[in-house]
Amino acid sequence: MSDIAYINNLFEAKMSAITTPPPSTKSESPYCAKCWDIDRAIGAFESCLVSKVDFRGPRHFHLGLHSQLISRAGACRTCAGIVSKVEANKGRLPKDFRAELAGDVVFSLHLLEGQPRALVLYGSAGVPAAEDMAPEERYRRYLVATSRAEVPYAGILLHSLVRVRPEELRAREMAPENIDAALVKRWIRLCDEKHQDSCHINYGIFLLPGDVQINLIDVEQGCVVTGWSVKDVQYAALSYCWGTDLSMQATKSNIEELQRPGSLLEGSKFRLPATVRDAMTLCAQLGLHYLWVDRLCITQDVFEMKRSQIEAMAWIYAKAYFTIAAVEGDGADYGLSGVGRPSADLRWKSRMLELPTRHMVAWRDLNGGLRRQSKSVYDWKRRGWTLQEHVFSKRLLVMDTQVFWACAGATWEEGFEYPGELDHSPETMSRPLKFAPGGVPSQIVCDPTTIQKLTVAKWPNLAEYGILVQEYATRHLTNQTDAIDAFAGAVAAMSQSFVAGFLYGLSEFFFDHSLLWQPGLGSSPLHPRLARGQAKAANLPSWSWISYMGKLDTQMWSLCSDYIHPQGPFPITPVPLVEWYKREAGAGARVRVDNTYHTVRTHTSTASSLPPGWTKHEGSSSTPRFFTHETLGPEKKFAYPIPPFVRPRDIHTTKTFAPHLEFRAPRRTFRIGALSHWWDPASVLSELRPGGTGYFCADWEIRDLDGAWAGTIRLQVPEGQDPPEGTLCELVAISQGATKTDVPHVEAHPVHEIPRREHLRERAVYWYFNVLWVEWEGGVAYRKALGRVWTGAWKVTDEEMIDVVLG
Repeated sequence: MSDIAYINNLFEAKMSAITTPPPSTKSESPYCAKCWDIDRAIGAFESCLVSKVDFRGPRHFHLGLHSQLISRAGACRTCAGIVSKVEANKGRLPKDFRAELAGDVVFSLHLLEGQPRALVLYGSAGVPAAEDMAPEERYRRYLVATSRAEVPYAGILLHSLVRVRPEELRAREMAPENIDAALVKRWIRLCDEKHQDSCHINYGIFLLPGDVQINLIDVEQGCVVTGWSVKDVQYAALSYCWGTDLSMQATKSNIEELQRPGSLLEGSKFRLPATVRDAMTLCAQLGLHYLWVDRLCITQDVFEMKRSQIEAMAWIYAKAYFTIAAVEGDGADYGLSGVGRPSADLRWKSRMLELPTRHMVAWRDLNGGLRRQSKSVYDWKRRGWTLQEHVFSKRLLVMDTQVFWACAGATWEEGFEYPGELDHSPETMSRPLKFAPGGVPSQIVCDPTTIQKLTVAKWPNLAEYGILVQEYATRHLTNQTDAIDAFAGAVAAMSQSFVAGFLYGLSEFFFDHSLLWQPGLGSSPLHPRLARGQAKAANLPSWSWISYMGKLDTQMWSLCSDYIHPQGPFPITPVPLVEWYKREAGAGARVRVDNTYHTVRTHTSTASSLPPGWTKHEGSSSTPRFFTHETLGPEKKFAYPIPPFVRPRDIHTTKTFAPHLEFRAPRRTFRIGALSHWWDPASVLSELRPGGTGYFCADWEIRDLDGAWAGTIRLQVPEGQDPPEGTLCELVAISQGATKTDVPHVEAHPVHEIPRREHLRERAVYWYFNVLWVEWEGGVAYRKALGRVWTGAWKVTDEEMIDVVLG
C-alpha cells in the first residue's frame, strides 16, 4: 500500500467515526452556527488536501469582537475554548499587546495547508482591526507585516489530529491521567532499530580506565542490589533535582536493610521521595528491571565510593539504556506527572479546542521538556549537577506535563506524532520547525527538533565546549562548594579527547585561549559562587570560569581556534607569552602546564610526515590546504593536525593540583578611561542606580598615564558605585593575539576597537596583549578583569617583569 493510500484510508476511517450531522434545532447544540460552519469547512478542506484537489470553500472566517466571543462562550464550547486560551496566553504576550487586549479586539480564524491546520488571529498586531475588514485581507496584511518582523506573535495555532500528507506531523490525543507506556516502548524500539549510527556508537569515549562497580535498584524486588558492572546489565538512570529534601539516602547504617527485598516498596519503613518512587513504577511499566538513582545507589557517607562514583558519572549515564529526566517540579518529592502524580488538566484538557465533530490541539508549550524555563533555583534545567547527566545520557525520556523523547537521532513528544515515528516511514531524523521571519507563515514545514539534546565534543572543539561551559555557569548548586565536583564527570570524559586534560575547567593544551573567558555584557553578569575566603577553602581559583555563576562569554575560545578549516570571518591567532606552572596539591612538585598548541601548530606545518590517521589535502589558489582525520570523516576539516585522538589512561581530576598558577610576566600601570564609545554612557550610568545590589558589565577604555588610548577592558561595576574612570589599574600581560583588519564587514569585528580606531585599521594586522587586571592580597594576585592592550601602546621600557602566584 502506498503512503497516500495509507493516509487516505486512515483519514476516511477517522472521518466516518467522528462526523455527525448538526442538530436540527439551535437549542440542541452546544456550539454556535459560526463554529459549525468552521468545523464543516475543516473537514472538507482536509478531504481536498488528501485528494489533492482544489478547495473551493471558505478558508478565512470572521469570529467577531472579543466581547462577542465572550457572549457566545456561555452557549458554545468552541468559543469558550478560544476565550480561555486567549486568557491563558496573556502573560506570554508583550506588555503593549496585553494593554490592547484590555480593549475590544477583532478575532479571525484562517485555515492553513500544513500543520498547524488553523490559526486564530486576534488583536491588531500591526494589522488594522476594523471590524468590517474582510478576514482574507486581514490575514494577507498580517503575513506581510509578519514577513517584515514588524509584529509580535498574536494568535493560537491549532493542530489537527488527522495527517493528510505523509511528511507532516499530526496532533495526538493524550491519555487524560496516565502516560502512554505503549507509546514510550515504541519510541525505544524505533530508536533501537533506526538510530544505530547516531545513538548507539561513540559513547565508548566516555568510558574510564578499568571498570566501576555500581549499585542498582531492582524495581521488581524493591531493593538495592550491589556490585554490578555497567557492562553486564541494562538499566535506566534517573536525573532529577534533590531540592531541599535530603531524606532517604543510602548510608553505612542502612545499606544492609536497603538490600532486603521489599525494603523500597510501598508500606516499608523507608519512605521514598515521590520522584524516585514514580521512576521505579515507570521502569516496571516499560519492562526495565533496574534503575540507578544517586541517593540510593551511592552510599553517601563512604567518601571513597562517593568520589569514585562522581568521577565515573559520565560513564554511568552514558551506559544507561536511557535516562529518565524529571524536569518538572522543584524537588525529589514532586513526582512524575502521568505516573504517580495526577495530571488530567495539565496533560490534555488545557491543550484541546473542542469543535462540533473534532478536537484540535493548541500549539505545544514551547517551554516544555528540555526547553523548560523556570525561575526556581531547584528547577532541573537550572541545577548544576543535572547538566552532565543531560550531556552524557545517550537518550533522554523527559518527564514534564507530557513526555518527550530526546536522542541524537530524533526528538519526539507525546502530544504530536512525527513522520519518523511511523514504522512504514523511512524518516528517522527530526529537524527544527521553520517559521517565516517574525511569525507564522501560511504553511509551516514539519521540522520538529525544537528540543536540543546537548552532547559533548568527540574532538577538542573549544567552541562546543564553550557552549557547555556557558550553560553550566548559569546553573545553581545547593552547595556552591560542589562547583568542581558537579562538572568533574564532564571533565574526566572530555579529557580523553582534549589532550593533556583540564585544569579547573580550562583546557591545558589550549591554556592561553582558555584564560580568555569574560563576563557577559549587560545587567546579568557573573558573580563569584563564593566570597574569596570561602573560595580559597573550596579550592575555587579566581582565574577559572568555574568559580563564577551567571552570564559567561566564551567567544574568544571560538575566535582563537585557528586549527579549524575554514576559519571564520574574524580569525585570531593566539601567541604565547609566558610559561604557566601548576603545583601538586599539598605543596608538591611544580609542574609545567601543557599549553603546547603553538608547538603543534609550528611542528605540523613543517613536518615531513603526518601523525597517524591524518590525511593532507592540497588546496588551490583560492582554497588553502587542509587536513582530515580518519575517525571524523571527510566533512570535519582542520587547518593543521592536532592531537585529539590519544586516549590517556591516567586521567586526573582538577583537585589533583592546587588552585594556583605560577608564572613570570611583564607588568605595567594604566588608568581606566571612559566608557567605550560604542556604548551609550547615559543608558549604562542609569543602570548603576544607587542602592542596587547587582552589577552592570560594559567595556571601558584603557589609557596610559599620559592619557593616550591604549586598549579596552571589560568591567563589572556594582550598582550604586561611581564609574571607574580615572582609576589606576595594574595590568599583567599573559599572552598575545593577532587579527587581520582588512577583512569584509570590519564594522562587525568582535574585537570592538578595530572598527572604531582608525589608526588600528591602518595596519594590516592588529597585534595586542591579553592582560589581566589583578589585585593583591598576602602576596597572591587575584584576577579582577580581562582586557586587551595594543602592543604599540605597551612601552617595553616602562614594563616590569614580576613573578606572579595567581590565586
